[in-house]
Amino acid sequence: MGFGVYKRGNSPYWWIWFGTGKDRAFESSGKRRTDPLGWKHAYDLARARAGDAASAGNSKSARWDAWVEDWLRIRMPDERQARSLRLNLMHWRFIRAFLGDRGVLEPKGVTYALAMDYLVWRQKNRRLPQRPKVQTSVIEVKLLKRVLSEAVNRGFIPKNPLAELKLTAPKHKEKPEITPEEEAIIRAALAKREGHLPVTERWMTISFLFGIRHGWRIAETSFPLKRVNFQTWDVLVHSKGDRWRTVPVHPELRPILSELKESGAALSCVFPENSSQRASYHWSMLLRGCERDNVKGILPHLSHHCGRVTVISRLARAGVPERVVMEFVGHWSVSCHRIYSRVAHGDLQRCILPDAPPIEAPPSPSR
Repeated sequence: MGFGVYKRGNSPYWWIWFGTGKDRAFESSGKRRTDPLGWKHAYDLARARAGDAASAGNSKSARWDAWVEDWLRIRMPDERQARSLRLNLMHWRFIRAFLGDRGVLEPKGVTYALAMDYLVWRQKNRRLPQRPKVQTSVIEVKLLKRVLSEAVNRGFIPKNPLAELKLTAPKHKEKPEITPEEEAIIRAALAKREGHLPVTERWMTISFLFGIRHGWRIAETSFPLKRVNFQTWDVLVHSKGDRWRTVPVHPELRPILSELKESGAALSCVFPENSSQRASYHWSMLLRGCERDNVKGILPHLSHHCGRVTVISRLARAGVPERVVMEFVGHWSVSCHRIYSRVAHGDLQRCILPDAPPIEAPPSPSR
């Protein structure tokens, strides 16, 4: 879609043209030639008119529903990106609901102010009382920015109205290490909750043991028992990115795995509704509680994922090489791995007294 500025006869105004071939249009810009900024304003108007004409010509193909979700799937075709694709589609559907509510059905209707309005709208339209956090709405506005960049590439709009947008998502609250005292509290709560149940129904206990001894994520703690070699006590683990690794089973977990095998269980633990999301919900209710449902958590500052922090920090404190710890817990990025390592005051004492024995965990945070 071309455009330009030119002089026309004795007209005191700059004239503009836009379009291609026989569809080219001409009109006065209304900007006087004697105005030092007249040509610039006329040029900007010509570019805007060309953009409007392009959008009008591609109205149906420019609509969000005609291309955005397919474009996201094309960007993330690999199975290893399945989780990222699922999250992007979920975020986009919130954005799409907002745009539909405002009557913006294609890119040309998006403005900088509209994106700022989304941040407010998103906080008011959320499924759970504590969600989304501010960082979620920031992530979604950044996704809209990327979508608009693609709209520019496709010729739906002349420029991205969010190109200069700079938003920084608040940092996630650092997950703490579980102290021995807190570990004892969790074990007592699980014994009260599941101690009387058959081993095949003690899913939270098993999930916790793998979390506190192996540093596994919740989803990783439910796996087929056929992956366990009961002679060598190794287990084959499926990690993020469709990677596999073999790790030794912690001695504390061997009796319960043997008991599961003898009971004929197929999985190490069976999540509620066979969903790791539901498992996360139950862990959240146990540890953090829910003010809305008048449920008090036993340790509101903790989560199941703190077990991963605990394992990594304890192994680092024990002097296990970083590369070995990464293989044990399934980290493939050094920068990501180091996020999980915590340093306690007792660790700093070893800088001035190298022979001082390491402490097992940092003191309990004040609550």
